[in-house]
Amino acid sequence: SHNMTAVKSLCSRAVLIDRGRVAEDGAVDDVVNRYLAAGTDMAKTGVIPPDAVRQQDAPGRAYFRSVRLTDRAGADVSQLYFGQPFRVAFQCEVLKEIPDAHFEISVSTADGTHITYSTTVDGGTPSRRLGPGVHEVWADLDVRLLPHGYTIDLGVHQDDGTTVDFVQRTLDFQVLRVAEAGEDHYRWGRTRGFVRAD
Repeated sequence: SHNMTAVKSLCSRAVLIDRGRVAEDGAVDDVVNRYLAAGTDMAKTGVIPPDAVRQQDAPGRAYFRSVRLTDRAGADVSQLYFGQPFRVAFQCEVLKEIPDAHFEISVSTADGTHITYSTTVDGGTPSRRLGPGVHEVWADLDVRLLPHGYTIDLGVHQDDGTTVDFVQRTLDFQVLRVAEAGEDHYRWGRTRGFVRAD
């Protein structure tokens, strides 16, 4: 499983397998921490290497290449102010046409708990044909995340549920306790939950 929350809550022992070999066998926390530390270069840089761990029901059709977190003006950021709207921009290389594609952007905690999820078919928007080539996509997300560490997961899927490419933990970022301006700070030492509703 790649769902670390489920592993931590259900298991008393864990085994980490890397390229078909046992990389670690032991206490759940130790194995999960090693798993989460793997791929930290990708999670720091947003450059998604060809050998990144991917879920692909239809291999060889498309690959995510990079992801960026920016403010609404397009400037790269690794931290967000409390309440700051943000943009996720990514590149996906399509090798074989996908007639009915839609993209997914998820924000998760480092242990894999999904916090928010958006797709390009939300609100009844139709899926679209993606021809071969590099597609650059960006989405403005207006969700008020509470102070924590988060990561971005990316997916490209077909209408029948086929996952063409899905990569977790592509880019890590932090949400601060202070707002960029004004007095709307998160004042408490302990954070309860992940999203503050208006």
